[in-house]
Amino acid sequence: MGAKIIDRGRGPEIEGTRITVYDVMDYWKDGWRAEQIVAVFRLPIEDIEAAIDYIENHREDVTRV
Repeated sequence: MGAKIIDRGRGPEIEGTRITVYDVMDYWKDGWRAEQIVAVFRLPIEDIEAAIDYIENHREDVTRV
């Protein structure tokens, strides 16, 4: 089925978790690779890649916060 980004009212987050794309974005902006971020959150790479894709595709929205 694949990883999904949803919004339950706290902003976009990885479905099935309480980890927001903003949590991932902090590491991504500091130059961390997806494989490194996976180790922090202990999630499948697909979840982290979905969050990174969301950040890249909605850059204006996520950096506005």
